[in-house]
Amino acid sequence: RHDIVTAYHRRIEGKNAEISNQPRTGFRMMRTEYEVLQKHENLALLLVTLHTGRTHQIRLQTAALGAPVLGDHRYGKPDVNRKYGEAHQLLAACRLRFDVPPEGHLLSALYDRCFAYTPSFCSKYGFDI
Repeated sequence: RHDIVTAYHRRIEGKNAEISNQPRTGFRMMRTEYEVLQKHENLALLLVTLHTGRTHQIRLQTAALGAPVLGDHRYGKPDVNRKYGEAHQLLAACRLRFDVPPEGHLLSALYDRCFAYTPSFCSKYGFDI
């Protein structure tokens, strides 16, 4: 499955961020693209592309879709986290690419470069990438 989801986000200092499906005063639009790469038992491995950069964006939107990040104690499911014994979020940047101009930008040296990494939790939970 592949989709792009749009929602509205409000950050509240010291508390969970809020999400809304409709524009509201004080909320900012956030857009997240995701693709389910693999499923194993009742877990799914997602490839997520951020089209905006909001606080807790991935964690908040996946939780709102009913599929929170495993190990997320703020927006996740405590019973599922306990079942798998995960004390930390299983969220990692496995591919990082910078969309910057080839010249004249502070990060231009990173133009057209891609960095990749396979998190160890993939093999732990039976994902073959």
